[in-house]
Amino acid sequence: MKIYSFYNILNFLTKSIKNIVYIFINFIMIFLYILSFANALLYKPIFISGANSQIGRRVVHKLDNFNIPTRCVIRNYDKSHFLFKNTKHAEFIKGNVLDPIFLEHIMNGCDMSINLHSSIINSNPTNSHLFLNKFDHPYYVNYMSMNYILDSCKTNNINKIIRTTHIATSFKNFNPISLFLDTFYSQNIHWHRKGEFAIIDSNIDYTIIRSKLTNIDSYKNVKIEENGKFNENIDYDNLANIIIQSAFPELDILYNSISIPYNFSNSIISCAGYN
Repeated sequence: MKIYSFYNILNFLTKSIKNIVYIFINFIMIFLYILSFANALLYKPIFISGANSQIGRRVVHKLDNFNIPTRCVIRNYDKSHFLFKNTKHAEFIKGNVLDPIFLEHIMNGCDMSINLHSSIINSNPTNSHLFLNKFDHPYYVNYMSMNYILDSCKTNNINKIIRTTHIATSFKNFNPISLFLDTFYSQNIHWHRKGEFAIIDSNIDYTIIRSKLTNIDSYKNVKIEENGKFNENIDYDNLANIIIQSAFPELDILYNSISIPYNFSNSIISCAGYN
């Protein structure tokens, strides 16, 4: 008859408990992975332009944290690989927002379009959009690209578009801020306005977000006003939150940073941060 010592019994129980804990932890990890994958399947990919920008990278990372898939058109793949190497649900395709055939293909199957790209270049008579091959001009980037994206939205039955512009688009043409930006930066504001008009006339549900960005300050709260003219700063992180909130109201990403709930459907809003 074999007699087990107290030590042997204790050692056996310890190993058994360790094995049970190990199996349980692995089960939880597998369950969370499956849950994350299943959650991603609940959403169609979100088309994003301007993903490599300061605001774009924040939007992509935040959506990825919510397990929401994104499909991003980029120009610099190496930069995207560096910025987004840890994302799980983001897809990056090198291309051009000025290529309508490319847009029609890449936006197929997307749920909405979030457009964060922009151009601001110094005014120069030789850099006018009237000259050939000046495709970095605001005429093309801020205006024509939006026409191509809107056409692709209609072709692919995409019923929501979110566009970021500049607070100066809410000012009159002869406002000093508008005049300064248009005079010295190749009519940047003028072509943003034209892009906004195209969105409004498209019959696609839209949210146009006008802001004055700063990379210096960080604010605890935000304020939003329809057709507002806040000549005040907002930080990149809070603007990213507003963009995602306008795309997915159910996420309640703004939490207590906004005083009242806001309806972003068919809205032109101005936003600012405050403490």
